[in-house]
Amino acid sequence: MIIIKIVGGLASQLHKFAIGKALALRHNTELKLDISWYENIPTTDTVREYQLNKYDINASIATIEEINRFKPNRYFIKINNKISKYTKFKFSFSNYCNESFITLERFKLLPDDIYLEGEWSGYEYFDSIKNILISEIKLKEEYFSKSFFKYKNIINDNNCVSMHIRRGDYVNNKHATNFHIVCSVSYYENAIKYFEEKVDNFVLLIFSDDLSWVKDNIKIPEYIKVYYVENTNDYEEFDLLKSCKHNIISNSGFSWFSSWLNENPNKIVISPKTWIKSDELNEIFLKTMEDNHTICIENLKWIIL
Repeated sequence: MIIIKIVGGLASQLHKFAIGKALALRHNTELKLDISWYENIPTTDTVREYQLNKYDINASIATIEEINRFKPNRYFIKINNKISKYTKFKFSFSNYCNESFITLERFKLLPDDIYLEGEWSGYEYFDSIKNILISEIKLKEEYFSKSFFKYKNIINDNNCVSMHIRRGDYVNNKHATNFHIVCSVSYYENAIKYFEEKVDNFVLLIFSDDLSWVKDNIKIPEYIKVYYVENTNDYEEFDLLKSCKHNIISNSGFSWFSSWLNENPNKIVISPKTWIKSDELNEIFLKTMEDNHTICIENLKWIIL
């Protein structure tokens, strides 16, 4: 049995599911999800809703008894983390792993019957099961709205480029602001120019948690057909994003993971060069997320908040 702790928004949930799925398949065992974080979300985090139940994923919810079999007492974990912070020594557990950004080699050595929590970046952990993930990360039809069908038809009938603009907590939550970069207006406008030079007759679909800001600040040539995606839920938008032919992504796991799941073999993905304020972590992010479809461009000039 593999148990993985699910936290955060939709993209984080899907990414952690993919991590757990890859390890469960490696050991030919069952995958279970610990979703207890959603019952008591830390005050420093953005409030999120558990949403993996909207997809046809093959995993079940772990019981408290199953979690307690593998996961040490939370007070002992805190003490262990403090010891590690000041002495570089850390107790290890055979059935528990809380190591963020571990190497692929270390990931492959993780055993069966283990509880996982932490943060991971990129696709290398689950690249070998991409087809399985594509087949399971499918939104159930009961969650399709009229707006969803409207934009889905536009995507099916046109050569669509998605542009995802993340603001929200990056601007309004001081904890997120201290960690994340806000992509500049020039980043998005230069990304559009790139597609003007490389792709004929494309239609632009714009996704954002702040569409009024987008309409007021980002200049789009009048001859480009533009649709602002409105009246949809985030899980619908995730499906629409990965259905477009090409993607302009923000420094957001939501837009990156949807672009990675984009099945167009000739897709172009424009990504920001700088994702977060830590140079060390930013290097890790880029190294683990870039592939031969990705083009990184400058995103720190002409920022308008």
